Amino acid sequence: MTLSPFGHDDLDAAAALSRAEGWPHTRNDWSLLASVAEGVAIRDGRTLKGTALWVPYGPRVASVCMVMVDPSVRRRGLGRRLMDRVLADTAGRSLRLVATPSGQPLYQALGFEESGRVHKLEGAPSLAALGPRNGVVLARESDMPAILALDAAAYGADRGRLLAALMDAGDAMILRDPFVTGYAVRRPFGPGVVIGPVVAPSLAAAKRLIAAQAAKVRDAPVRVDTPDAALRDWLKGCGLTHTTSEALMVRHDPAAPEAYRSYGRGAVTFALAAQAFG
Repeated sequence: MTLSPFGHDDLDAAAALSRAEGWPHTRNDWSLLASVAEGVAIRDGRTLKGTALWVPYGPRVASVCMVMVDPSVRRRGLGRRLMDRVLADTAGRSLRLVATPSGQPLYQALGFEESGRVHKLEGAPSLAALGPRNGVVLARESDMPAILALDAAAYGADRGRLLAALMDAGDAMILRDPFVTGYAVRRPFGPGVVIGPVVAPSLAAAKRLIAAQAAKVRDAPVRVDTPDAALRDWLKGCGLTHTTSEALMVRHDPAAPEAYRSYGRGAVTFALAAQAFG
């Protein structure tokens, strides 16, 4: 087994591996990931047997994702080899990831600590139950600086490259009240659409943004990944099914002590871009 960089030539094989895991990622989802992420692959000859990707957010922060190993070669320490390479490549950065139950012991052994739970909700929401969406409009190019400022305030890192890619793949909406106080992105993901990130000054504002985005969806399941228990309960009341709760984990590097702290200024992350992106 050899380690080498993950590249666009691996997209089809990676999509097949993730399908075997029961993950919803299509080739297009992998292509989006590859456009913003660095990564390492483990191979048996030319056959892809495992992956681990990380998405840089400025010079001191990254999100680790798509860590998986083919079932036929598990229990050989390959997940640890992949993560050791990721940790070497991301030295000096603080890291975040969403851990599956099977992966959590490895991440704990590598110094990651649980900082919360991410709740995945899926289904067809009831538009009547979603409630008001006043003040929410489609974002314009001129709104991008305000969106980036809100996201950096909520996330504690520069995710400009990721947000540009997400908006190219989908649609952004903003809450104008009268200034831009929140935003939400909707894009294709797996068999349906995902709504996220959702950054807003309050739970009520986040609900309005999600309601406006969900109203745009026709004949496709909606997915929202949220770390907020109150939003989870509201989404359940709107008809979505709560399918999983997984550990949000962080590994702080002393060189980046401020990473992943919310800086306030009226911006809170109510839904993730996806579990892969944090």
